[in-house]
Amino acid sequence: MTTMKSVRTVGVNTVEVVDVERPVPGPKDVLVRVRACGICGTDVALLHMGGMPAHAHLGGDMVPVAVGH
Repeated sequence: MTTMKSVRTVGVNTVEVVDVERPVPGPKDVLVRVRACGICGTDVALLHMGGMPAHAHLGGDMVPVAVGH
């Protein structure tokens, strides 16, 4: 398994750098190496919430999400 680094939320105002499996491009896809990225306002909101609500309308738990693009 080949891995790459990813940054994800792990709690309110907390992120961690993790190794994730690198995607395998299909016959009409490309895989690019990212040298730098930033976060947007949505990423900041997800960071402040501690992740993405699993079932927002049901009051579900927060699910960790990758940030940056």
